[in-house]
Amino acid sequence: MTILESIRDDVAVLALEGRLDTPGAPELESHVAGLFAAGRSRIVLDFTAVKFVSSIGLRVIIASAKRAAAAGGVLILAAAPPMVNDVFEIANIGRILSIHAGVDAAVAEAARQPAVPHPRQG
Repeated sequence: MTILESIRDDVAVLALEGRLDTPGAPELESHVAGLFAAGRSRIVLDFTAVKFVSSIGLRVIIASAKRAAAAGGVLILAAAPPMVNDVFEIANIGRILSIHAGVDAAVAEAARQPAVPHPRQG
């Protein structure tokens, strides 16, 4: 899994590429944890170039969303190709997470959430 990070409107956008499965899931989990440690609580996962999501990948997405919510932030999914979107639908991910067809809409929603200062920022 390749992860490219960018910041848009104070929202961390992670463009994912490849497979979110047993080898790739820990990398995403670690990257998201690093964002929280750096004080980023608004995150969009861009699935445009993701070819497959396994149950391990779903677990990382849900755990990351829970961690974001506990930190007063948000994790939003965006631009899932049809095969990945089917996995999200089967797993009912849309019941617990916001999913957008495009990254721009996901970033706009995340940017509307209040920013939560990192505890070390005072």
